[in-house]
Amino acid sequence: MVKQNGERRFCNKCDIDKPDRTHHCRVCKKCISKMDHHCPWLNNCIGHRNQKYFYLFLIWATLYSFFISLTTLIPVIKYAQSTIIEIDLNWTFLILLGGVFSLCLVGFTLFHTNLILSNQTTLESLQKHNYKIKEDGDVTTSKYLNLFDVGNKNNWIQVMGPKWYFWFIPIGNSFGDGKSWPLNSYRYSTLCDSVENLNDPTQIV
Repeated sequence: MVKQNGERRFCNKCDIDKPDRTHHCRVCKKCISKMDHHCPWLNNCIGHRNQKYFYLFLIWATLYSFFISLTTLIPVIKYAQSTIIEIDLNWTFLILLGGVFSLCLVGFTLFHTNLILSNQTTLESLQKHNYKIKEDGDVTTSKYLNLFDVGNKNNWIQVMGPKWYFWFIPIGNSFGDGKSWPLNSYRYSTLCDSVENLNDPTQIV
């Protein structure tokens, strides 16, 4: 529950301590645990409590868009081959609209699949500055160190739950209380060692 500089994470607007991965949403006007983003289409924040539901929404919306495109395209092609009458523009528009939505949703779904497998949020993937480390032990400027990445399988289970037959059903079985998170032990120990080296006078050249 501390920042990179060691200061505690505190929300001045809510007047509460902020656990790791918690951010204040200016639209919802409250702190959201494991906040991913504020979704204007759903008029709600996506975070720890509803990340699975949002991900399932993306998957089913993608499949539905493809279904609309294909079920519209196939009869239109057959109709066009069997008649000389011009096809209604509404059908063409529906096919194009379904195709565009399908492609956009596929990209969005793949992006959030990657976030789940790497145990990141959209905000964390954009900021990437909470925990950093360099080869020489400097933790101020370097590559991003994701302490919450505990492997693809465990990352997936944290969000989707341990029972595979509930993965694609909107049933809340995600792990965690939204305040504390399992850490990658190797990366955490590496970070601790680097901090100790910085505080050790014998390591200063």
